[in-house]
Amino acid sequence: MMVPDDVDFFCKLFIDTDHDREKVISFVSESIAGRMEGWCVSNPYCSLYLVKNDDFHVAKRLQRPDGFLFSRYYLEIEPNEGIEPSLYYSCVSELLTHLWSSGYPAIAACDFEEMLPRQGGYNRLSGEELMKRD
Repeated sequence: MMVPDDVDFFCKLFIDTDHDREKVISFVSESIAGRMEGWCVSNPYCSLYLVKNDDFHVAKRLQRPDGFLFSRYYLEIEPNEGIEPSLYYSCVSELLTHLWSSGYPAIAACDFEEMLPRQGGYNRLSGEELMKRD
């Protein structure tokens, strides 16, 4: 896979749920077969940190097109040093797919969204979230 030299591999993955933080981090850890330490999860491909979004807003999170920015949580995800980009993309893709299939509205914001399922969950042309809410 050709990866441009200027790609920033950092990914911010917004998750909007009313579940408590412990349940979310446990789900994320299980989804990527990761090792949990507090609010951090790591596996052979990446490390991530679950953050309570300071911008969380009950009403704004439901607005379109950018309501996802006001989600309750987000993950800061980075690849482990020396990991092949395709393995990292696959890990983030798997996490997104698990979140969606379990009913978690989730949207990835990163330089490589086009490499992810459903372009990371957000259609930039229409401003439409490609993951519907429950």
